[in-house]
Amino acid sequence: MASCGGTASCATCHVILEKEVFDTLSERSEDELELLVEAEGYQECGSRLSCQLDFSEELNGVTVTLAPEQ
Repeated sequence: MASCGGTASCATCHVILEKEVFDTLSERSEDELELLVEAEGYQECGSRLSCQLDFSEELNGVTVTLAPEQ
């Protein structure tokens, strides 16, 4: 879980998703993107804050890569 409790005020839950999965998700908010761009290991097409994802059956079984710790 994110240190911020899911409020998108840190990047401790930074994960990297496969492009095929990333492309199916909602757009990143400005706050999320601002944090991710500064995070170690940021990938334009793949980086998300897991606390900002809407989990659904479609994501069941998806593999995520934990980003390097800062």
